[in-house]
Amino acid sequence: MTGPVYDDTGAPAELIPRTSAETGGHWILEPEAVVWDKARSPPLLVFYSKRREEGREIRRAGSSIAVWPRQDAPAERPVLRPGAEDPSLLFDVGEPAWGSGAIVVGEWLYAYACEQAKSRFAVPCLLARAPLDARSTGARGASTRAAPGSPTGGPRRPSSMPVS
Repeated sequence: MTGPVYDDTGAPAELIPRTSAETGGHWILEPEAVVWDKARSPPLLVFYSKRREEGREIRRAGSSIAVWPRQDAPAERPVLRPGAEDPSLLFDVGEPAWGSGAIVVGEWLYAYACEQAKSRFAVPCLLARAPLDARSTGARGASTRAAPGSPTGGPRRPSSMPVS
């Protein structure tokens, strides 16, 4: 195990570095679930949310996955949607914030999107899965959302899939 990673100034380096355009614009890249996949190289994926400070509020801009190649280096944000306003974001602000939790099982990546509602004890969650080979291409069409205990056992594609 190595120690902390430092930038050129001697300060601790960001796990998910911001671009030069994001540095001055009050952007926050917030790490979420980290997934280890020992069968692939690089073995670590980091889900993250991109947020922007606007006055006293922090607004979510979207979420994505970064690839963490080594423990002694920052994660890399690949281009996943060429031509998009932010090509490194896999999911826009209107889509679920995948990355509350995640795990690799065989050839599949399973991810949760959970939203904590204010003044509620229940935490509604969604569950999705995507083939791991899609991570190299950024293919969104390969993913499915499934509800546990669905009668067919196959994927269902409504806009929300609660997990109980």
